[in-house]
Amino acid sequence: HLASIDLCEVLRSTLDRNLSWATQKGIVLRLDADQPCMVHADRARLEPVVDKLVDNAIKYSPVGSTILLRCQAVGDRAQIDVVDKGPGLCADDRARVFQSYARLSARPTAGEISSGLGLAIAREIVELHGGSIGMFNNDPAPGATFWISLKRTA
Repeated sequence: HLASIDLCEVLRSTLDRNLSWATQKGIVLRLDADQPCMVHADRARLEPVVDKLVDNAIKYSPVGSTILLRCQAVGDRAQIDVVDKGPGLCADDRARVFQSYARLSARPTAGEISSGLGLAIAREIVELHGGSIGMFNNDPAPGATFWISLKRTA
């Protein structure tokens, strides 16, 4: 069900859904989404993708850290960034992070479990929207930034 949606609003909803869990883990969620970033997408399919990125950031970030949720226009694209302060990913993990059943070397900070499917499904959904998804380690360390980029409509 494609419609015109604001990715910044998707981030606000994601923050609201994940705030309690982040607070329980002693993690602050910070939102940087001032300007609307309109895209043509299925919100019901895209929101779980953003939830997965935030969920992973919370899983792997240490107590006392801040996770930044950012939405911004980058040329003709709208981009969501989820910036955490976790351990980042080694080169082997970066090569496999969006593959099905990928078991990566980093471990969640509170023993949470993972099926290894979340990011593979996220990649598939984003690509079905004509977008791209990726990640890079923060420089300077620590942490990683996971991003989603979709064509803007306005």
